[in-house]
Amino acid sequence: MLPTMTQNYHKESLAKFPLPSHPDKENYVTTKEYNEAMKEYCNNWAAAQALCKCWIRWEQVEDVHHSANAARAQAEADRLWHKAAE
Repeated sequence: MLPTMTQNYHKESLAKFPLPSHPDKENYVTTKEYNEAMKEYCNNWAAAQALCKCWIRWEQVEDVHHSANAARAQAEADRLWHKAAE
């Protein structure tokens, strides 16, 4: 795939799977609460990243599939045109 296509997928995936907001330490009374919020943030961030990667890969596979179908259809059209020209 072309790098620009991957970049477009990346931008689209960020819109589809927004990353969670980083916790602000000043909003927590205890270090334990903040650490728990950070743990949840890290888990959510990792899950969002995994979903983004999976979605991008799926989109790339679909693009290859559509390209292959288009190439097959074009090859068949070319074959019929050459046959008719003979």
